[in-house]
Amino acid sequence: DKDALNDYLQYGSIVQPKTIYKDASYLMPSHYMVLDKNGLKITRYYSLMDNIKGLDVNYEEAVKITRNKLEEATRYHMVSDVEVGAFLSGGIDSSATVALMQKYSEKKIYTFCIGFKTGQSEVVDELNIAKKTSDILNTNHHEIVIDDKYINNIFDEYVSSMDQPSIDGLNTFIVSKEAATKVKVSISGIGGDEIFAGYPHFEKFSKYPEDKNNIFKIALSSLNKLRPNRVTDRFQYSGLSVEQRIDKLRTLDKILYNNNKIIKNNLTKTKVQRISLHEIDNYLLNTLLRDGDNFSMASSLEVRPVLLDHELVELALSLSDNAKVGKKYLKEIFIESVKDIIPEFVYKREKSGFVMPVVVWMNTILNNRFKTLLDGNFKAILDEKYLKQLRCRVNNKEIIQKD
Repeated sequence: DKDALNDYLQYGSIVQPKTIYKDASYLMPSHYMVLDKNGLKITRYYSLMDNIKGLDVNYEEAVKITRNKLEEATRYHMVSDVEVGAFLSGGIDSSATVALMQKYSEKKIYTFCIGFKTGQSEVVDELNIAKKTSDILNTNHHEIVIDDKYINNIFDEYVSSMDQPSIDGLNTFIVSKEAATKVKVSISGIGGDEIFAGYPHFEKFSKYPEDKNNIFKIALSSLNKLRPNRVTDRFQYSGLSVEQRIDKLRTLDKILYNNNKIIKNNLTKTKVQRISLHEIDNYLLNTLLRDGDNFSMASSLEVRPVLLDHELVELALSLSDNAKVGKKYLKEIFIESVKDIIPEFVYKREKSGFVMPVVVWMNTILNNRFKTLLDGNFKAILDEKYLKQLRCRVNNKEIIQKD
């Protein structure tokens, strides 16, 4: 499906309900399908937007309600007839999740974290901070330390575990593969940034007006597409709705981005709620959750995203914008609700994402595989001129991270 392939090249994932295969589509979340003698019927049984309510409580009460709902969701997701572990990075979400799990567990929780062998200066992992956190929380911690040899050994298995392409997911595949040797269920902190406004663009995109009628700023935005510089870059999102800004931010290749994309806005929601809903329906759904499900089940590991308990999500999106985009730090109310059980160095550190050094591997241990694809299957779907540019880059080892 060329439309789905374009999604992948644009966003690094395929936008549901499309799949990479023609005439095959997803059954969307919150729907069920019935096939009988009368035909096929698809029905929606739940709507998040219908369950977002305004909470008339003060800040202190909101913190208490958030903590209570977090504890309730954690207890619920720990119910199992087998041992339950958790993914533990250096972030707030996984640290808070593990801290709550350990509070309700009679024994040490198995925790897992990925890192790289020392000497790889190109990458920064979270092994040290995760180890410090696990020591404080008293978990049964396991570090998964990988190197070039490890990647070379598992890469073909990783690719064969996909039923459609994804730019992300290698880290999930590895941590799931290793965690499955110890547990059959693992809890993840995925979703915290989307529902509690943890990404920097929640503040950036909600702070400034959408400028739909400011001709001067829109002109500078158009100029930025032609000649980007430090002056015009400030106006690259002018004239766009918050949903369009997120789409542009999430686009891998800005050339593919369509500024005129029609996006349905729900103007009764606040800007922060609209950003959350758009992230939930797109990046969270199409990339994070799909990769988590696909690559964990490749190792027969069940992953439970506790922060996406539907009652917790409803609460988070019902909180005021100021409670989440606070004065002290991102997703302030979430941090305030768990700061007594997680280390201070976790919630005070600067936010950073975990990045696999794929570009480095493409120039080294995976280089022959990539060259083979350039000379083979890629010819059927990619422009020959573009392939030639890629081939020159690989041969000269000039691939850079932002590409």
